[in-house]
Amino acid sequence: MNDVFDSLNTENTARIETELKNTLVFEWSLLALAATLAVVVISWAGMTSQLDLFFYDTVVRLGCHKPDPSVLIVKIDDNALKTIAPWPWSPDKHAKFIKQLDAGHPLEIGYNVLFLDPSESQATENLSKTLKTSKTPIFLPMLVESGNHNKKTVAVLPLLAPSATNVGHVSVPFDRDGMVRRYWPALTAKGRYWPALVELMDNPKKVYSEADLREKLFSFDGPRNRFPVISAAAIWRNEVPPEFLTGKRILVGVTASGFEYLHPTPFGVMSGVEIQANILDTLLHDRTIHEASDITKLIVALVSLWILLIGFRFLSPRATILLTVTLGVGVPLLCAVLFLFFNYWFPPITSVVGVAFTYPFWAWSRLASLSKYFSDELEKLLSDFPEEQRQKLPDITAADPLEYKKQLLKLAISRIVFMRRFIADSLYYLPDVFFVTDKDNNIILLNKAAENLTAELGAQYHYRMPISTILNHLHNEEGHRINFDQVRNNEINSQCYAENGRAFDLRIAACRRVINQPDGWLIMLIDISAVKSAEEQRQRILHLLSHDMRSPQISILALIDRFSRTSCSKEKEAQEIITKISNYARRTLGLADNFTRLAQAEAPEYQWMDVEIEGVMTSAVDELWIQANKRQIKITLNDWEESLFVEGDPALLERVFINLIDNAVKYSPDGSTVSCTVKKKEDQVEIAICDQGIGMDQEQIEALFRPFRRASTGPAAKISGIGLGLVFVNKVILRHHGHIDCRSTPGKGTCFIVTLPLMVDPE
Repeated sequence: MNDVFDSLNTENTARIETELKNTLVFEWSLLALAATLAVVVISWAGMTSQLDLFFYDTVVRLGCHKPDPSVLIVKIDDNALKTIAPWPWSPDKHAKFIKQLDAGHPLEIGYNVLFLDPSESQATENLSKTLKTSKTPIFLPMLVESGNHNKKTVAVLPLLAPSATNVGHVSVPFDRDGMVRRYWPALTAKGRYWPALVELMDNPKKVYSEADLREKLFSFDGPRNRFPVISAAAIWRNEVPPEFLTGKRILVGVTASGFEYLHPTPFGVMSGVEIQANILDTLLHDRTIHEASDITKLIVALVSLWILLIGFRFLSPRATILLTVTLGVGVPLLCAVLFLFFNYWFPPITSVVGVAFTYPFWAWSRLASLSKYFSDELEKLLSDFPEEQRQKLPDITAADPLEYKKQLLKLAISRIVFMRRFIADSLYYLPDVFFVTDKDNNIILLNKAAENLTAELGAQYHYRMPISTILNHLHNEEGHRINFDQVRNNEINSQCYAENGRAFDLRIAACRRVINQPDGWLIMLIDISAVKSAEEQRQRILHLLSHDMRSPQISILALIDRFSRTSCSKEKEAQEIITKISNYARRTLGLADNFTRLAQAEAPEYQWMDVEIEGVMTSAVDELWIQANKRQIKITLNDWEESLFVEGDPALLERVFINLIDNAVKYSPDGSTVSCTVKKKEDQVEIAICDQGIGMDQEQIEALFRPFRRASTGPAAKISGIGLGLVFVNKVILRHHGHIDCRSTPGKGTCFIVTLPLMVDPE
């Protein structure tokens, strides 16, 4: 049945992942290229300009300012025409009116009335004299026309221009939707720059350049009638005290019916003089709107788009939706903040359109790719049916793609049901005993080996039988019955035995659909009877090494000692023979001892208990004192304040430090010192055993813990040894969750550092 799992093997999975990744990269690259080109075209062609203007008007309405109190509008309204004279007024009327304004000592007057009629020259001279003798700077408007054959601006100056303080234009440009939002700081005509009238009122000494010919956005203080307004009739009738005009910047304009210039603005229709008042207020408070360049607009739109595109590659679908919404809302919000607080404007709609239209295309592309992948994988899954079963499947006849996928899914589900049955059969014939229980510890599934064991133990199986019924027929090494809860919580040894002598290793795992909420338990009983038999054989070999092999060697040594005290004619020759026999016997005994200790170190179970380091180290030092004293070698052990406990096998730990101190003594020169240092480091104890011996190079250090590896050259080669002592030391330290390190310099000595974890709360 290997063909059943063919689609699940590693090679096939890697192939599918590669195909999906390649498809993703291709679709993403194609979308990124198309979206980038679309944003460039939209931005360059200004396709969203109308929407940008609508958004601009919305933001402008949020940013109303308090008008400058020095700006005053004097309107020539219907009441003024009735009181003073019909429009147009004669120069004498204008002269008298200007004198009345000048009497109030205002800061400046912008008299937005064109004087282009050459009639009544005598009256015009009187008006000219009035303008010249006025103590208040008076600025007159000029007529700006575009329109000769070379499309250059033509400036028509008023007849009274030489008498006025200066002359400026009052023209404003219109946006695509016909509204007024901008003004020209200056125009060029007749070879010179002509500034706007309100620019002159703000700074009459300003020098203009080509940069001032570009349109600039100005801010509105709010809807109509925000500025203080006085009718010219009130001033003519002396109803306004002169001191009211003191310190004012007066803008005079015609607002009478039939003569008023009205322009659409974001706040509705406004008169020309009120628009000029808003521009003047913008200049006085330096609130001119700085508009982003076309390149900046394009960069902002592309950055927003590419942030989203990068999110498509690396973020989850939910995070991608949040990123899309964040960009769609965040860019306009950022634009509004920059406008309201920093007087900076960049149109956000191109960015919003790029983000808003890119996400649906990406989602559609991903859904289409996922649908195709599902269809392909469903077809592959169905193709894995055995030929005889495939012939029994119904034909897929749907013409509609969605209906076709539904039929594919239906067949795939039947395929999965088949695989489930196959897996259930495979589990049933597992060689190891296998139970599945619910969360109440009742058996809901078992395999054939479990059925056989149940019958062998004499238990009668039935559905939802408690697992304890089976475990009650098993016992541990002490003969106690197995408690399921204790084994599940790892409170007792998981090895158990049946009444017929079979040994099992009990394994338990939780079945979880929700974290930390087990729905049941998987229980396996692995037959380890053969392993236990091998362990018993190992124990017999240990007995052989420790008893049967040691006893003769001890007897040989005893006879040699006795013989050495007996006189002999050839005493010298006999002594040499005795020495050799003694060395060989001691070597054999050492080999047996090392094999025995190494076997003990590799034993599966240690005699774990609380071990005090002071007692272990003191016993080890005392063990080697006689040997060291014969060579005048001093063994030192430092003092420490608190008792240090580790969890371990005391006999094995003592043998570890005996071996290390023995090596230090063995490889040290006579009369030297072997220092043993114990100190606490956080939650560990560090024991260092250092000598002043011959030392080792790096190659020797790397081979220290390999069996039967000893120095073949140099002074160390002359010292007897087997090469198992440090192997034993390393295994014991590792089994105690510790670490051993060696630091050595040839000719200067060696230091072994053992690190063991301390017990938290020793009893």
